[in-house]
Amino acid sequence: IGCAQTTKEEEVRLKNDLALLKKWAIDHVSTYALTVEEKTPLHKLIQLKKRPAPDEDVQVDALLYMQQNLPALGLEQYEISSFAKPGAESRHNRVYWSQGSYLGLGPGAHSMRLLPTGEVVRTHTSARLDDWERSPAKASRESERLSPKNAFLEAVAFGLRDLKGGISLAHFEARHRVKAPLWLKERLISAKERGHLRHDNAHHFWLTPKGALFADAIAREVLDVPDAIA
Repeated sequence: IGCAQTTKEEEVRLKNDLALLKKWAIDHVSTYALTVEEKTPLHKLIQLKKRPAPDEDVQVDALLYMQQNLPALGLEQYEISSFAKPGAESRHNRVYWSQGSYLGLGPGAHSMRLLPTGEVVRTHTSARLDDWERSPAKASRESERLSPKNAFLEAVAFGLRDLKGGISLAHFEARHRVKAPLWLKERLISAKERGHLRHDNAHHFWLTPKGALFADAIAREVLDVPDAIA
């Protein structure tokens, strides 16, 4: 969903979208707020005042509207931007958020490998097609190795995007061979008190529908290590 119109106009468009989803019995829907990238035609039109810039409040209203109305079509929100009927969830998305290992092939592809030490190695290849045309074997690759501590924090931040699975601190502690820091637990509890998270007695956390709207801010908070212990 990319909203740069009035609320009334957007509501009419969303109602039409819902009618089409019902008519075609769609089993998976992704709803994204519009991000305007620099140097794109839309960015230039906005700079020239030929198109209005996206209104953040309108986009939030649109996302809330879909949260409230897609369940009536049997589509449940299972991650930040996606709704699906049972069994139709995106498998690769859920692997990403659970920090599972995966292999990406081709220009601009990303891969991730979890090591027995609890470390994580991330690799991405050159996105330039001419590199691959000259020699696929020599196309540039860049790798990043995350320490167990940083891999753990990243797993928590990414894992929250899976609204159904959520995150288990105990599971991530065992996988990355570290203990969850006290400051992280305090931040997660604070987010729960704001209504952004829910949890059980085993420190298993899930984003609430309200929290899904603030997922990026919560992730930044998780990854922001206090200066005193950075």
